[in-house]
Amino acid sequence: DDDERFDNPLLPETRSEVALPLISRGQVIGAMSIQSDQRFAFTEDDVATLQLMVNQLANVIESTNLYERSQNSLEETSTLYHIAQRVADARTVEDVLQAAVDGIAQREEPDVVSAALLVPADNPTELRTEVSWSRSGEDVPLIIYPIKKIRRLYDTLRIEQRFVTSDATQDPTVGSFARDIYRQMGWHAMAAFQYEIRGAQYGAIMIHNRKAREFSNAELRFYENVARQAFVALESLNLVETTQAEAEQRAVLNEVLQVASSSLEIQTLFQEVGEVIARRQNMPVMIWHWDGGEVRPAAVYDAGGQFLIGGEDAPNFTLGEVPLIGNIIEHPEMKHIDFTKRPDEQLPKVANFEKPIEEAVFVPLQTREGLVGVLVFGRQADHDPIDEMELDFIRTAGINVSVSLETAQLYEQAQITAEKLKEVDQLKSEFLANMSHELRTPLNSIIGFSRVILKGIDGPLTDMQKTDLTAIYESGQHLLSLINDILDISKIEAGKMEFNFEEIDLHKTVKSVMSSANALVKDKTEVDMRSNLPDDLPEIIGDERRIRQVILNLLSNAAKFTEEGYIEISVTYDNYQVILSVEDTGIGIPPEKIADVFERFKQVDSSSTRRYEGTGLGMSLSQMFVQAHGGDIWVESTVGEGSTFYFSLPIGGPGAEPEEEEEGAMQLVEEQAPPSRTVLVVDDDESVVTLFRRYLEKRGYRVFGLSSSERVLEEAKRLHPYAITLDILMPKKDGWTLIQELKDDPETHDIPIIVCSIVSDADKGLSMGVADYLMKPIMEQELVNTLDRLEAGHKDGQQVLVVDDQPSDRKLLSRVLSEAGYEVREAPGGAEAIAQIHTHTPSAVVLDLMMPEVDGFAVLEHLKANKETRDIPVIVVTAKELSTEEHERLQHGVEFLMQKGIFDQQQLLHDIETALNRFAQREEPAPIEEVEAERTESG
Repeated sequence: DDDERFDNPLLPETRSEVALPLISRGQVIGAMSIQSDQRFAFTEDDVATLQLMVNQLANVIESTNLYERSQNSLEETSTLYHIAQRVADARTVEDVLQAAVDGIAQREEPDVVSAALLVPADNPTELRTEVSWSRSGEDVPLIIYPIKKIRRLYDTLRIEQRFVTSDATQDPTVGSFARDIYRQMGWHAMAAFQYEIRGAQYGAIMIHNRKAREFSNAELRFYENVARQAFVALESLNLVETTQAEAEQRAVLNEVLQVASSSLEIQTLFQEVGEVIARRQNMPVMIWHWDGGEVRPAAVYDAGGQFLIGGEDAPNFTLGEVPLIGNIIEHPEMKHIDFTKRPDEQLPKVANFEKPIEEAVFVPLQTREGLVGVLVFGRQADHDPIDEMELDFIRTAGINVSVSLETAQLYEQAQITAEKLKEVDQLKSEFLANMSHELRTPLNSIIGFSRVILKGIDGPLTDMQKTDLTAIYESGQHLLSLINDILDISKIEAGKMEFNFEEIDLHKTVKSVMSSANALVKDKTEVDMRSNLPDDLPEIIGDERRIRQVILNLLSNAAKFTEEGYIEISVTYDNYQVILSVEDTGIGIPPEKIADVFERFKQVDSSSTRRYEGTGLGMSLSQMFVQAHGGDIWVESTVGEGSTFYFSLPIGGPGAEPEEEEEGAMQLVEEQAPPSRTVLVVDDDESVVTLFRRYLEKRGYRVFGLSSSERVLEEAKRLHPYAITLDILMPKKDGWTLIQELKDDPETHDIPIIVCSIVSDADKGLSMGVADYLMKPIMEQELVNTLDRLEAGHKDGQQVLVVDDQPSDRKLLSRVLSEAGYEVREAPGGAEAIAQIHTHTPSAVVLDLMMPEVDGFAVLEHLKANKETRDIPVIVVTAKELSTEEHERLQHGVEFLMQKGIFDQQQLLHDIETALNRFAQREEPAPIEEVEAERTESG
């Protein structure tokens, strides 16, 4: 009691006391005192004992506090977990905000909780509450905070991510606008937490109390955790929405690009693109077309894709009449205008929209040729403001449309170019045709009359005269070959070269060419011309005339460059192809010049002092002919030793594949008649094919059987048979259809057709141009007699009318035909020819096409229009290079077409005889008794 008394109202008479601190985790959390109203002395042992008791009490208090904190933490964690789960399950922004507000409202401290968003998101001007909660249950009014009136609060949130004040009505940081609102609402304490998306402010969660107070750290941590969960959920939602929006924009862009790419006409492109954009974006769209002088609305669509105006119905404007569009055209760059803020600017009123356009984006449409138009996107009041994503879409759409417009322009230019090239090609064709006529007409006389004189028709010749005439004749032939080479290349390039593919005996062809080629080395005594051909050389499918031309070109080329040694033509073959080679011991070709061999108009020695003449067309033309047959041509050469040219030809013709057999076709009989006597037998009954083979093979014909009607035209073109026997009742394609196809095709229309059918309709068959009509069952003699009639005929008494306005050509043709035993009459023009035909009907007509006044076409049409003269065979002899249309005009009315200067006399006589034979009178049929007896004998 000597010390200062402890002021304890509960124990006023305390005389003795000891006080010990309660320490937990190094901190004093309280104290324990032991007091007595008696004077008492505490020993050290007493104090130590008491200290032990105090320490135990501190431990108990610490454990109790720790337990309470753990329970509170567990409860808070559980609450945060449930809030997080609800926030994560939210599918809209409003649901996320509601879940966050409801979660915070579970604590006992808040009186009001609000969630607000910044609008508009890309350039916010205000903070607007979207979801609110009040502990009293009263509705919390919508509060809009203009950013410019809460600038300090807005900046604090942006920088520090949160704002906390014990009394917002007194805090100057809040701003007078917000302080007035909080006074009116009776709110004092406030904590606000910002949430952002992709680094940009998005909104805030605000907690209010009706009394001023300090927020505990635990409370603030809870609010912050809930706010953070809401932020994450909002960012995920925004990412999903952005991804979906971008996917939707890409889908729209793909559709725009697809529609734009599908049209090559600019007006159609404008309309289709405008409709797609307006419909998919739900925005009005205007596309203006600029032609360099005026501008017009090419396509205008309302939101949703309803067409308003465009095309031919749209008016034209000068740039001054539509200043907004004119400004984009004069300064082509993308422009974004908000008409609500710039009422002086207005879109041209070319269509009536249901709602005014408040905002628009203008995109120039440019190509490499310059500006084509302007694409305008409009926004009406019911559409959200145009944001950056939509601006990107609009910019990309403009680029895509511009690319498609450029494609359309290129296509349009290509079309114009193609038309010009077509005109140029037509002019070239006409020029070649005219030059052909002009050059071949005098050549016809030079070659023809020199040949007539050389044959001695006009009397005997001296050796000197023969030499001179031979030089004239050979020079004319050489000039003609040059003309023909140029025309052949032109026709191949134009796709107008026609090939006559048939079976070819290469033995005969090569020997025939060799006989002609011997003259090439007649003055070169030290050059030996020889051949090496296997005896079992197979027949091939090809155009004999063109193959002869290739071989002759190679031999001629070898003869030109060989002064001594030999020139040898050899042939090898396998199951698929034959390979012909021409080897010489000439000067050879330098390795660097081999690539020039097949280049047209190029020569190995192109200098002005070269020794060897030529146009450089022979090898190029040969390559074209070989490739047309499905083969290849190449050369091997050593300078000073010689060259070897090779070319291959598929045995089965163009398109033939190695070791493959044609389906539906029966095997050819190899040991029988020559190719010219091949008969194509078409019947779905293979027993009929077998029977016909037995009938015809012993008579010298070769039979090719076909049981499928679908390949008749193809095989007829390939084989060019002597005749076709055809059944009418065939699956898939009947006989009438096949006859029509064969007669309509220029390659097959002249092949005789013999119908062998149980269908009794001979009149229809004969009217379609068949050679004969036999009723099944077919007797052997009937079939053989029919085929024999195709080659029956004689010259005696047969008259040929020669129609030509050129006296020299007329005279030449007359002399050639007269020498062959025909009776010849002449007509100098078309009108006189028609008159003579009706006076003295000829057996055949040799007709020139190019005549003044009444030309050959008119004569031919007159003949075919008259029942009495339509069957007279006509052979056209012309110097004109015919166009496709002219070929079609001649297709059904002409037996043969020959060009002046190209055909020789034997070819003319052969064609006359063939034409007459085809139209010869049928032999009298065998007596009925013989036919019946033959049928009975055959069973």
